[in-house]
Amino acid sequence: VNITKELHQMVNEQKMDAYDQAIEAESRWPDNEIKTELNILIEQLDLFDFESAKQTIESISQKVQ
Repeated sequence: VNITKELHQMVNEQKMDAYDQAIEAESRWPDNEIKTELNILIEQLDLFDFESAKQTIESISQKVQ
């Protein structure tokens, strides 16, 4: 859950580190449903679509709580 807080803060600040953090999280995440959402997040960050990325992080956050 801590990872979603970090990602959310990075995306709010539009930091490019969010992309690297999302890739790292996806590679280590055991749950395939969350991995799918993390892949969507990675695509959104690659396109600098920070608004959509925020929504995806919220969705991930709700599922991992």
